[in-house]
Amino acid sequence: MKKQGMIKTIKNLISLFLFALLFAGCGDGAHENAGDDLFAQDEDGDGSKNINDNADPSLTVSFLIVHPSSEGIRLKVGEAGQPSVTVVMADGSVYPRVTQLFRINQTWGRVFWAIADHAVASVSENGRVMGSSPGQTRVHVYFLGKSGSIPVVVEPRPGHVPAGQPPPPPLEGNESEEPGDPNDAFISDDDETRVTYGRGAGFGQDGYPQNISGSPGDGGLLSLGSGGSILIHFRGYVIVDGQGTDFTIFENPLGPNFFAERAQVLVSEDGENFIAFPCDGFDEDGNGEYTGCAGAFPLGDVNQPRNPLVSGGDVFDLHDVGLEEARYVLIEDLNTCVAGDFVFPVCLAGGKQGFDLDAVAIVNGRMNEE
Repeated sequence: MKKQGMIKTIKNLISLFLFALLFAGCGDGAHENAGDDLFAQDEDGDGSKNINDNADPSLTVSFLIVHPSSEGIRLKVGEAGQPSVTVVMADGSVYPRVTQLFRINQTWGRVFWAIADHAVASVSENGRVMGSSPGQTRVHVYFLGKSGSIPVVVEPRPGHVPAGQPPPPPLEGNESEEPGDPNDAFISDDDETRVTYGRGAGFGQDGYPQNISGSPGDGGLLSLGSGGSILIHFRGYVIVDGQGTDFTIFENPLGPNFFAERAQVLVSEDGENFIAFPCDGFDEDGNGEYTGCAGAFPLGDVNQPRNPLVSGGDVFDLHDVGLEEARYVLIEDLNTCVAGDFVFPVCLAGGKQGFDLDAVAIVNGRMNEE
């Protein structure tokens, strides 16, 4: 459609402009207080070949700066904190306040998080740290052969754990099984969906539900409109809390800081009681990542949509909300077409608004026997 082509052109122009503004301010000032942060050391030490051996300085990491400084994160049991890392490359390029996926040259880089003591705290793939029991540990971040860490201190919360009793252990990951039909790992004919359209919806309605079925990247999208929502009932193959990412939602953003129409994600076992993933939909923590929301990160490798290390999209782990299984996924647009938001100029000019669903991929699941 000509209108869609015009909107895409406008998006690209705005993206380039914002990209230039973002990195124009990321010179020396991005790490002028680096002495207050914990600098990473190269800890692999095995002499193995990796991308850091590449002669191209734009693909070689000089060091990582982990935030919030060497003082680290202090939480109470049941509270969450969000560390981030600034990646400094050998050519002087600076990528500030990264929590998971970020654009680097013509590809996407992903940092990896780990926690030293799982009894004290847990960490999600986007670095969100959750306090589990009183104690001290460290959260580590890794990228291209470099690593860094900051301390995590978890304090007791009155009334959370009975005196003299140990805190409950983290949920154990379930065994994931492959679907009988590969298409069952995505929205399929076996599943039910219900859409409530918001203001400015319209794009993709004539192709629904085929345009959101199957794997991502085939060009099909469904716009929910501002404040719209879609409820997905997975019937044949359901999501389980396995190891790491359990499902991924794909939209068509141009990166979190350029054009990202965000949505809140909720999950349920029974379709009546829903639990929301914490979502920083309007960047209140200031890291520019819209942590925990759908619609922030672009599609990666379309040939591996169930591999969260390369697939792109927004990843979710049922462990973060305390569920062992989810048969329902509810996606609610956050009405981001408002003055002052990155998406406002484009959605205002184009007339189409809201989260654009491409696909949902189940990474950990099981066949529904009921």
